[in-house]
Amino acid sequence: MDAVIKREKEGPDYGRAQKVFEKYLDHYDREDGKVRLKIVHTYGVVAQSTALADRMGLSKEDRELARVIALLHDIGRFEQLKRFDSFLPDTMDHAAYGVQILFGDEDSGRTGMIREFVPEEKWDEIIRTAIARHSDFALDETEGLDERTLLHARIIRDADKLDNCRVKLEDAFETFMDAPEDVIGTSEVSPKVREDALAGRSIRSADRVTPMDYWISYLAYFYDLNFRESLDIVEENDYVRKIIHRISYSNPETEETMKELEENLVGYVRGAKRKKRAGGMYIRPHHILCIQKFTGHGYNEEFTAHMSRAVSELAKNPGTEITAAHGCDDLCKACPNNEDGVCTSCGKVERMDDAVLRVCDFAYGESASWAELSSRARKRIFETDEFQRICAGCQWFELCRKTEIHQK
Repeated sequence: MDAVIKREKEGPDYGRAQKVFEKYLDHYDREDGKVRLKIVHTYGVVAQSTALADRMGLSKEDRELARVIALLHDIGRFEQLKRFDSFLPDTMDHAAYGVQILFGDEDSGRTGMIREFVPEEKWDEIIRTAIARHSDFALDETEGLDERTLLHARIIRDADKLDNCRVKLEDAFETFMDAPEDVIGTSEVSPKVREDALAGRSIRSADRVTPMDYWISYLAYFYDLNFRESLDIVEENDYVRKIIHRISYSNPETEETMKELEENLVGYVRGAKRKKRAGGMYIRPHHILCIQKFTGHGYNEEFTAHMSRAVSELAKNPGTEITAAHGCDDLCKACPNNEDGVCTSCGKVERMDDAVLRVCDFAYGESASWAELSSRARKRIFETDEFQRICAGCQWFELCRKTEIHQK
C-alpha cells in the first residue's frame, strides 16, 4: 500500500510507459521517413512538456504526468501513416483513434492498452481528455473541465506546437508537406488564410488550399499558445523569424504577406508575453470604448456577467496592462458571436478596431496601462466626432450615446 501511495504522489512511471511504447512501435516501419519523423517528434514533445513543467514549477506528479501524456499523445498517428501514408486530418482523426487505442472502443469491443502503459487508474480522465483535445482547432475553456485537466490539456497543446517548430526547421518539406521548397515558395496564399493569419487567428484545416496555406497555418499556431513559458521558448529560439525565413518566397504577393505576418507575429509574441507576465488583459481596440460605456447590457447573461467582472477589475486596477489584440480577446470568451476563436461579425468590428488604433495612435501587439488607453480614447474619440464615425454602425450605439463615461 505504501508503494502505491508513493507512486501516486510521484506520478505515473514514465520509464515503464516508454518501454511499452517502444514495443508498440515495433509494429511499424521505423525506417519510413514519416514514421521516423513522428517518433522523433514524440520525444521532442516529451522534452518540451518537461521544459514547460520545470519552468512552471509543477509538482513531480504533474511533471511526470505531462511527460506520459506527451509520450502517448500521437500514438494514433502511426496507424494513420500505415494505412494512408498521410498526416492530413481528412484521412483519420488521429487523436480520437489514439484514445481508442488507449481506452478501448465499446462499439467494436476493442480493449484499450492504457493499463500496460500506466497501471494506476488515477490519471485516466486527464490523460484521455488531454490526448483527445490536443489537436482540436481550439480548446473550449467553458466546457466544464476541472482546473488540473485543463492545465494538462494546455501543456500538451503547447508542447506539441513547440516541437513542431523544430520539425518545420529541421525536417524535409517533402516529408511533412509532400512538396519541395520551390513549389511552396511559388504558391499563393488563399484570401481566407491571409485574412485570418493577419488578423491573429489560427487557420482551419478546411480553409487550407495551397501549399503556402499549410505553411502559414503552422505559423498561426503561435496565436494559440497558452503559457508565458511557451512564448518565452518561442522568443528565446527566434522561431517566428527562423521558420518564416526557411523558405524563399518567389511569389511577390506571398512575399509581401509573409513580411506582414512576420511583423504581426513578432509583435504578438512580445505583447502576449507581457500580458501573461503582468496579469494584464488582451483587449481588441474597439472594446476600449465598450468598457467605458458599459451599463450592464449584453448579448446574454453569461456575456454580461463576464463583461461586468472585467469592467469592475479595471475600475479597481487602472494600472492593468492592456495589449491590443488582433482578433478575439479576453472579453470575447463568453460572447455568443465567438465561434471557435473567430468573431462572426469580424468584418465590422475589425474596421472599428483599425479606426480606434488609427485615432489613438496605437498598434496591434502594443501595450499600455488601462488608465493611459482609456484617457486617450476619451480625449480623441468620445470628446470628438470620431465617436459617431467609428461606432454609428454598432447595435449598441444609441445606448452608448446616451450613457455617461463611467471609467474615469
